Amino acid sequence: MKFSEEQIRDTVAIRDNLAKQIEKHQKAIELLEKILQF
Repeated sequence: MKFSEEQIRDTVAIRDNLAKQIEKHQKAIELLEKILQF
């Protein structure tokens, strides 16, 4: 199956967005873990 340029761009944009969300949530998890250590 061949993907169009638009589909590839959309997929890359979704991947980048997910990567940013994962990073944000990982930082939040780390902060919550530090709080739990107190």
